[in-house]
Amino acid sequence: MEDRHTTLILAATGVLGVILAFVVGVDEDLPGLLLLGAASTALVLAFAHAWRETKKFVTLLFVSVGGMFALGFLAHVLDALAKLSADVVALSRVLDLLAVLFFYVAVFFGWAGILWLVQWEPFC
Repeated sequence: MEDRHTTLILAATGVLGVILAFVVGVDEDLPGLLLLGAASTALVLAFAHAWRETKKFVTLLFVSVGGMFALGFLAHVLDALAKLSADVVALSRVLDLLAVLFFYVAVFFGWAGILWLVQWEPFC
């Protein structure tokens, strides 16, 4: 039961942190970027804090690294498509928004997933 409360607290902290980060601003603004990094780490911790098996941590590592590359590539593709469709304003803005969203998810959740491996017993 205690793990469930910890999960809910970490998830709520992460969601609130993401919202506050975008309110503060994340466009080249250090406090907002630090808050977004802490929030993404809290969200990863919400899922991984109760894990004890090595297989789950290894899976987290591969998903984090693979996700960083895949979402980073997708962000660049969407950015290129947004520039190509500049004459269709609505489509261009949606593609720009998606490119930025995928980039932030790739950077912050990818690194949060990799850094969370510090808790894994072989590293302690």
